[in-house]
Amino acid sequence: MSKREHNIPPLLPSGYRQLEYLESTGTQYIDTGISFSNNDDSMIIDLKFSYTEYQRVASILGAQHNNPNLCITPFIWLNGNRQVYVLCGGSDRLYYISSTSYTSWGTVNDFHFSMDNGTYDSYFNTITSSGSYVKNFPLGYNIYLFRSNHPDGQYCKAKVWSFSLTYNSTLVRNFTPALRVADSKPGLYDLANNQFYTNAGSGEFLYA
Repeated sequence: MSKREHNIPPLLPSGYRQLEYLESTGTQYIDTGISFSNNDDSMIIDLKFSYTEYQRVASILGAQHNNPNLCITPFIWLNGNRQVYVLCGGSDRLYYISSTSYTSWGTVNDFHFSMDNGTYDSYFNTITSSGSYVKNFPLGYNIYLFRSNHPDGQYCKAKVWSFSLTYNSTLVRNFTPALRVADSKPGLYDLANNQFYTNAGSGEFLYA
């Protein structure tokens, strides 16, 4: 697996200023507008992020049906025991990021996940995993970033440096943190579609 290059600054259009990261305080999130339409769909995700502090039952990204075992993307889960693990489809746990109490608050993480027709290939920093998942997704649920698309919210406190999503071999989202200069509005600029995504929750993102 080749890791995504994060050191090349993207080119933003006039009226936007490049930011280093976007930070949620536990009430903000981004709706990517992307959902699964078929259980056989393929997806590749690259995410550079850090948890800033503990938030009980939190997810950095994903969509989840009321049935806790129907997840989409991967679903990176920080549970009440401070364990962190990855779920996908109808599978319970694919692999642990931390099987004991997670303590790496502030650590910048590189996460990659590719999934296609029931098999996946993934890394989280130095942790690698591959195998199979159950193809049973909550179809039509948009993928959220900084929280899960779930009735309970499951917001997290985190920073995001970059996020990209390839869906059925097409790059559909390529987010970079940016500030809209006209109104000093922070958000994520999508270099794949030249659109600016702002907070869909409450309060406002922090940034640097």
